[in-house]
Amino acid sequence: MKYFHYLPLLCLLILSCDINSSNNQVVDELKDAQQVWLNADLSNYEYTYQAVCFCAFTDQMIVVIQDDTVSQVLDVETREPYTLNQGDEEIQILESYPDLFHTISQFYDRWIVEIPVSYKAKFEWDKKSGMPIKMNIDRIENAVDDEISYNFSGLVVN
Repeated sequence: MKYFHYLPLLCLLILSCDINSSNNQVVDELKDAQQVWLNADLSNYEYTYQAVCFCAFTDQMIVVIQDDTVSQVLDVETREPYTLNQGDEEIQILESYPDLFHTISQFYDRWIVEIPVSYKAKFEWDKKSGMPIKMNIDRIENAVDDEISYNFSGLVVN
């Protein structure tokens, strides 16, 4: 009876084993895709990006990478810097929220850590370039508004 307080922890561990086994397959795919991406050795490129979630920024944007650094975030239609209105002022999204935008390698590094502790994940990628196409992450089972999808397209090598 004195070990009864360990029962919830034991149940959580058993349930997480089943969840993590399917997510381990996603992590293996991520690592394969990351290796293909790294072998391409791209440091100057751009891609179209969209986060689909219950969050602030869900518009499609073009992310420009120069020398392995996010240098610009552009409006898809105008190719002008993506801006936000804050009161009477217009600000560039990259200046205000630099942590939202990543190189493809940074996305892979982040997902490889995040996926094993998430409830469910699904990943699609281009086998030729290693470019992600879609990543769906459901962080918590039966939670509302925690899911996020990342959509990628339009890889252009500069």
